[in-house]
Amino acid sequence: MAEKAEKKTLKQAISVSVDAIVKIEAKKRSAKEEAEKVAGEVGEARKRPLSQMREKPAVPLAGSCSSGEGSVRLAPHSAKDEKKPAEQQAPPKKHRKRESSKVNPRAPCRQAPKKQSQLVEVPIVPPNLETLPKYSRYAQEKFLLPVAIRGRGKKDLGINTLGSNLAKLRVWVSTRRPIIVVPQAGTSLITLHNAKEMLQHMHFVQPDMQGPLDAPHPEEVVIERDFPNGKTREYRIIDNVSRLCTDEWQRVIAVFALGPHRQFRGWPWKGDPAVIFRKVCVFHLHYQDVGVHKDLLEMAVHPLGIPKNEPHTHGGILKEFWGTLDEYVRTQSQFSFLLEEGAYFAE
Repeated sequence: MAEKAEKKTLKQAISVSVDAIVKIEAKKRSAKEEAEKVAGEVGEARKRPLSQMREKPAVPLAGSCSSGEGSVRLAPHSAKDEKKPAEQQAPPKKHRKRESSKVNPRAPCRQAPKKQSQLVEVPIVPPNLETLPKYSRYAQEKFLLPVAIRGRGKKDLGINTLGSNLAKLRVWVSTRRPIIVVPQAGTSLITLHNAKEMLQHMHFVQPDMQGPLDAPHPEEVVIERDFPNGKTREYRIIDNVSRLCTDEWQRVIAVFALGPHRQFRGWPWKGDPAVIFRKVCVFHLHYQDVGVHKDLLEMAVHPLGIPKNEPHTHGGILKEFWGTLDEYVRTQSQFSFLLEEGAYFAE
């Protein structure tokens, strides 16, 4: 009995599903037929001429029938137009665009034509090379010096032509001074404390008589040297080379070596004394009874022996320093600026 009931329900389910499928197929066919019908109407409409598609049948209005058969009178535009004949009726108004007063920024700008200026021919006169003065960079430095330096021993009007740039030019001129380096050690026979007394006044001052120990240490000392031709030259004496720039290193002409090579730390050329002694004139000031330092025996050094008990000979030994330095400067091309007359001192 159970098997028969199952077969019966199965048959019912199959019949229901078949009916649903049949209905779906019928709906599809009807939809397809409607689509084909619409497509046919669209195709026929496309084949018609454009004039037939725009024609519209006239719509008859009440109370507008005429005597003719099938004639229809259209409604007038207004009551005034109905009284006027068709020839006197006003034509339809055309809408005109108002001219805008705004300027179009993209429109090209119309400018008035410029008047061409007349060119005047100027004859070119070539310079006379024979009358032009020869260029000298040292002559310019001499011209820019303050009046107080240029007018030594001469009467002038006291007019300062440099104005507010006087301080700047003094610093610039001072960089033209040759530089001499002395040791910082207090055991050296020459330091910043006695360099001016020795190199300018030719008087040797012993280290224990240089002054009080608590005296302020100067950064540099400027000395003046008089030449037989009446000219005066200034020299800078320093003991610290860490502040020297590249241009100032080219003006270092002499150095007093103390002995140990650690004195040349911070120097160019990697601090090598063998190279430094070929670039600069090196002196070694020592007592005669002590002798030259052992580290300087095989170096290119000019020793200056000072006797302790013979002060009358100190001036001649210090003059020997200047004579050796002048001879060295004449043979070195990098110090040719010192040989130019009137470089930065008075005439």
